[in-house]
Amino acid sequence: MYQRLDLITAPTAKPVALDEVKAHARVDHNDDDLLLLSLMGSAVEHVETILGRQLMTATYELHLGGFPADRLALPRPPVSSIESVTYRDRHGMDQTFTDFLAYLHQDAPFIVPKHRWPSTQEHPDAVVVRFVAGFDEVPERARLAILTLVSHWYDTRVPNEGNVREVPHHITRLLNSTRTWAQA
Repeated sequence: MYQRLDLITAPTAKPVALDEVKAHARVDHNDDDLLLLSLMGSAVEHVETILGRQLMTATYELHLGGFPADRLALPRPPVSSIESVTYRDRHGMDQTFTDFLAYLHQDAPFIVPKHRWPSTQEHPDAVVVRFVAGFDEVPERARLAILTLVSHWYDTRVPNEGNVREVPHHITRLLNSTRTWAQA
């Protein structure tokens, strides 16, 4: 089934501050601030990908080609709220669906209909779920992994051996306890 995830409202804050990164990487000048900010963005993205989680609060829209047979899984946990569920009915009219139950407080959040899903028109955007995802407080292990990863990338800008895509083993170990295994 067709599925697309769009970021509607990006996080307004970062899981770590530039000052924290500079302290962790032992950088005492401002010459490399742009580089460090770029590395921070890449590190956050990398950590979110490994964890299968949204670190900072953001709003997403999940577009589907229709309702699933049973539960509608929501990516990017933790999900804190469902803002809306809309669908295109068989006649092509946009409708709002509110007759669902949301199970958000788990590794694999989902919604299910109280009775049954409505019929939809065949269309890539037949169903659109808008939801808010992200931690109220970022897990400390994720923060430490970001700091360590930025420091590692800053110190080893020109790899001289091994796989350039490898992440130090201790960073992966830090993240495994926070990872969303249900979606791995």
